[in-house]
Amino acid sequence: MDPVAGHIPGAENRFWGDATDGSGRLLSDEALAVHWGELLEAEQLVGYCGSGVSACINLFTLARLGRGDAQLYAGSWSDWCSYLPADD
Repeated sequence: MDPVAGHIPGAENRFWGDATDGSGRLLSDEALAVHWGELLEAEQLVGYCGSGVSACINLFTLARLGRGDAQLYAGSWSDWCSYLPADD
């Protein structure tokens, strides 16, 4: 369990579950393109989640749309928040 909830400053949230339909199957490429919107044109894409596991679904969908250069921040929020100053 992470000591604090939050998100990395500047990050934009794209919940991995929104890339699937009601039965858990991935959306069509056309629907995924709408899901990602203008982020598909970003110079750099880095995915993260709580621990680096569910972000892989987002990276897979990005690769399907031609953005195989998107990267995973493997430590994700668990790593990021470990560097935050401790609250006294």
